[in-house]
Amino acid sequence: MRYEDGFTSQVIQAIAYDAAVQRLFVFFVSGGSVYAYEGVPLALCDDWLAAPSKGTFFRERIRSTFRAERLSASERRVLEGRIAAEQGARLRERVVDWLGW
Repeated sequence: MRYEDGFTSQVIQAIAYDAAVQRLFVFFVSGGSVYAYEGVPLALCDDWLAAPSKGTFFRERIRSTFRAERLSASERRVLEGRIAAEQGARLRERVVDWLGW
């Protein structure tokens, strides 16, 4: 799962993308809600991350095009746990590579 949280947006806090099922998770600043958008191609996700205005790109190319579902609090916790576990595993791999183990 890809996770990006370096957004300079007043609306979007972070995103996570599951390439295996083409599902984009958008974490919103207001209210802390998370929505899952189905069928989003990886190339579109990459284009969004490169766009100068994340909010405009989101409104014009994602929100208006793909079906979305708001995650429940328990679904959000599961997603956050998955992201944390995958980030921890990647960090461990980098440390092992750096140490040459």
